[in-house]
Amino acid sequence: MKSWVTRLKPFYGYAGIGAVQSLEMVEKKRTRHFLAPLVNRHPGLEVVNPAVVSNHILSPEGIPKIKGANWMTAIGDKCLEPIGGQSALLAGLDENFTSEAYEGGLLIQAGQMPQLGDRNTQHLPRYYKQLSDLLKPIRMQFPEGHSLLAGKEGESNTEATNNWLARFDDSD
Repeated sequence: MKSWVTRLKPFYGYAGIGAVQSLEMVEKKRTRHFLAPLVNRHPGLEVVNPAVVSNHILSPEGIPKIKGANWMTAIGDKCLEPIGGQSALLAGLDENFTSEAYEGGLLIQAGQMPQLGDRNTQHLPRYYKQLSDLLKPIRMQFPEGHSLLAGKEGESNTEATNNWLARFDDSD
């Protein structure tokens, strides 16, 4: 990933363990309900749908937003401005993180290896949470009618998606 961020200079990106949804709409609709239980149990599992996320990378006010933290998180300097830039972010991290600046941004690695976590056994990726807490002010919110996940009964798809984006907020 270090090589790629140096070449591509991303606005935002991430790497870890992910679930890529089908691009074929019939298959995506058929299997969509399987994804939410998996990612809700395993908070380190990333939901990957670049087309949907890229439509929400800017807030309605035009402020750049990110999806959140993962094992490796690349964040452009423009995204970091609202939280004080690279130095402010790095000040909130400890020795369990490594970072590398690239032209126009910062790559952060949270721990030695990617982690799934498991809510059923109370094993949560604590470094992802630590980074997520710092990035919360620049995290995107999906507007009603837009989503990555199917909601459970009584929950809209948008609510399920926004709850998943905030999955590290209340975990210890």
